Amino acid sequence: MRQDAIQLGKRLVEEERRLDHLFATQTITEEMLQEVTRKIAHYQGELRQVHLRAHLAQRRLLTAQQLQHYDALRGYTSGTQHQHRHRH
Repeated sequence: MRQDAIQLGKRLVEEERRLDHLFATQTITEEMLQEVTRKIAHYQGELRQVHLRAHLAQRRLLTAQQLQHYDALRGYTSGTQHQHRHRH
């Protein structure tokens, strides 16, 4: 997961820099804007998928007691507040 996330993160940063450069140099066109923002959205989605896939894999490795604790730490159980919630 780590390697995949790192590679996707690098690609995402490259595209964000490309977008900034195109605006800064005033060379961006509608077509370029569409292309770059599509790539950015793609890499953001892929990165999120890698991250969430790791959560699924983690759950398969834990015992019932560990899952209960994991869920509490993640904020999935009632009575806990956590800002990092996943919608499934």
